[in-house]
This record gives sequence, structure tokens and C-alpha cells, in this order.
Amino acid sequence: MKAKFYLNLLIAIIALSACKKDHKPITISKPKHDTAVYIVGFDAFNTLDSTIACYWKNGVITKLATMNSYAFAVAAKDSNIYIVGYTSIFPSAPDNAAYWKNGKINYLPNGSIGSRACAITLSGNDVYIAGDLEKNAVSGQAAYWKNGVLTTLTDTATRSYTTGIAVSGNDVYVSGKLFSPTGNSTPVYWKNGVMTKLDNESAFANATAVAVNGNDVYIAYYTATSGDLIGYYWKNGSVTQLVNSRQPPIITTDITINNNDVYITGFVSVVPPGRSIATYWKNNVPQLLFITGDSDGYNSHIANQVIVFQNNIYTVGYYTLPPTGITNAYYWKNGTPIKLSNDYSYANGAVGVAY
Repeated sequence: MKAKFYLNLLIAIIALSACKKDHKPITISKPKHDTAVYIVGFDAFNTLDSTIACYWKNGVITKLATMNSYAFAVAAKDSNIYIVGYTSIFPSAPDNAAYWKNGKINYLPNGSIGSRACAITLSGNDVYIAGDLEKNAVSGQAAYWKNGVLTTLTDTATRSYTTGIAVSGNDVYVSGKLFSPTGNSTPVYWKNGVMTKLDNESAFANATAVAVNGNDVYIAYYTATSGDLIGYYWKNGSVTQLVNSRQPPIITTDITINNNDVYITGFVSVVPPGRSIATYWKNNVPQLLFITGDSDGYNSHIANQVIVFQNNIYTVGYYTLPPTGITNAYYWKNGTPIKLSNDYSYANGAVGVAY
């Protein structure tokens, strides 16, 4: 018995030695880097009962809430995704500004009857969110939150709203508009709480977004000029009027800087009145964006934001089919339209993420 045991042990040792001698090193390949494009907005999910905040990751939709909610902007750092918007318990209830971090909702303090959040930027470990407080049903107060701490930008007697936020070093820039007692508005921005007017007061005016690039500050805005709405962008105090290949009005919605190129989104008007073509401008050269089968803006298209990610240009927005008012969320990748969702949906913001 012992002889058989030692014989088996010797055979096993010889076999193991042979395996080690013939063994070749195994190369473990590292996982490939993953990428994703997140687009945020809201969708009625084929009903008119309520609108639900949502996001699309590479075109796949995920709900952020159950009802009465909206998402307007998104930012990313490392593997964390931040989405801002607002919710309410039911349609007639006050809104509550909120942000979702990796899908988990966080409500922002407001100290008023309601609040909304519309823009976000990340700087280091700090989270900055722009929005406004609802003083009553028709009046707002511009504000922003840094890591959840509220800062108001105007007094309670002044009707004002924010649209964008950017940070450079210790400086916080917020874009928005200010209303006069007559109901006219003025495009403005705040730097560390100090307001600057970008143009004169008019019947329709708004500073729609702000971006920083090094020491340069860029703001997109529009205002009524000689009865027409005209789009502009402001850079360090210098104003440039946007080129229009169609007819007024030009409405701006967002601005971003990529490799010193200036991208602005919005729309231009077409005939018949009340219809529009989604547009982005790269260094003030307009690029018209269409939906398949609609070559000249028979339906209304609006572009809300553009990003450049891995050499591709993504523009997000929606189109409206008159006279029904039905909206469909869309994005355009290098000018090619891609439908995100069915009826009654909007796409508002986007970010590209490389893991």
C-alpha cells in the first residue's frame, strides 16, 4: 500500500514539474475603457397625466422619479453623474429644486414656497447649481446653491431668473434675466453676486447660458432689436451678433467652449411664422439641424445644448409638430437626427463620460 502511495506521489510530482516547465505566462488583458453619452430631459411616457424626469444613457431611457418632475442639465466627474431639475408632489403643488447623484435624489433648501434648479457645474469637489426661488405663482428670485448652501442674487422685490452657471477659480458666474415693473426683461449675469447688464431692457430678452475658458467668460443671450429677436454672444465685454441664414428671430439656448471653438445652440425662424429650425453655431457659422423628412422646418425644431465628445458633435433638443403640439426628444450626432422617445418628451442637456 505504501509503495503504491509513493509511486502515485512521484508521478504527480513529475507531472507537476512537467506542467511548470511547459507553462507559458498568461497575459491578463485590462478591460477596455467604456464611454457613454448621457442626455437628460423629461417624458410623459405616452400619457398626459404627468411629466417624469429621465435620462438616456446611449439611447436607453431611465426614469428618475415617478411623476411631476423635470430634468434640465447634467454634469459628470469620475464615475458620478449629477442631474438637476425639480419635482412636485402633484401638479398644483410648489416645486422643489433637486439634483440626482447616480440616480438618488437630493432636495435643495429653498426657504420659500418653492424652487427650481436649471443648471449645474462641478469645480474640484464642489457642486454648484443655479436656479430660482418661487416667491409666488408668477414671480421668481434668482439664486444658486454651492454644496447645498443657498445664495440669493436679488432681493425679494425683484423678479429674476437664472439660466446657467460656471466657475473659474474662486469666481462664480451666473447668467439670467431681470424683469422691470413694466414686464420687460434685461439679459444679465452675476459675478460673485454682483450683477452686470449685457444689453438694454426690451420686451423679450434673456442671457441663456454662461461658459468659462481660462480667463475668458462667454455668455449667450438674445434681445429684441428693432422689433426682431436677435441672438448674440458676449466675450469679456465684447459683443458678437450671431449670423442668421434664414430670418429673425434667433433664440439662443446654450454656449460651450471646446478647444477654443465657441459652440452656441438655439433656433432660427422660418416661414410660416411660429416654426423654427434647430441650429448650432460653431465660431458663428450656423449649422441647421433637421428631422428626417422635414427638410425646411415645416415642423418646429429646437436645439437646447451641444457637446463635443471624442471628436463627435452631439446636439440635444426636440421637435414640435404643429398644430398638435406633440413633442419628441431628439439628438443629432454630427448632424444626423436620432429619436430618443415617443410623444411628449424633451431633451435638455448632455454630457459625455469616459470610464
